[in-house]
Amino acid sequence: MNTKYLSKEIDFLKKVINGDSDKYITAFEFQEWLHFFGQFNVAMQRTIDSLFDTNTYDIVNWYHQNISKNLVSALLVDNLFIVRKHSNQCGVFIVNFRFNGEICNLFIRNKDDEFRLEKVDGMNVIELMFYENVDRKKSNNLKEILEC
Repeated sequence: MNTKYLSKEIDFLKKVINGDSDKYITAFEFQEWLHFFGQFNVAMQRTIDSLFDTNTYDIVNWYHQNISKNLVSALLVDNLFIVRKHSNQCGVFIVNFRFNGEICNLFIRNKDDEFRLEKVDGMNVIELMFYENVDRKKSNNLKEILEC
């Protein structure tokens, strides 16, 4: 592709894009990746900035791109939070965390090549509290939003 990226970063990008981990990146997988990470001219760097763990040269441990809602509770036993793709809405990530024994959801939408926390109908009191208290800044990087 004639890029400045290292081979480890290219291998990482292939792993993120190829959600079913077969040998091929389909047109659907490629299009879905663009929905979640932006136009092609920014998607590669945004994916690396957002999900690349420089210690392991792999995807950060809190990102789970293809999990069912039923696995969230089990994953939150060992993690403070997880991030997963919304199963119905392209370009929306769900942040799941446990607070006072309750599993909470915050939504991060990729819109105009920026990630933004999004207020949605049906948010419970805890989710609204986090939403209101977190600086709802826009970011090009999922890690930056999650550090709030």
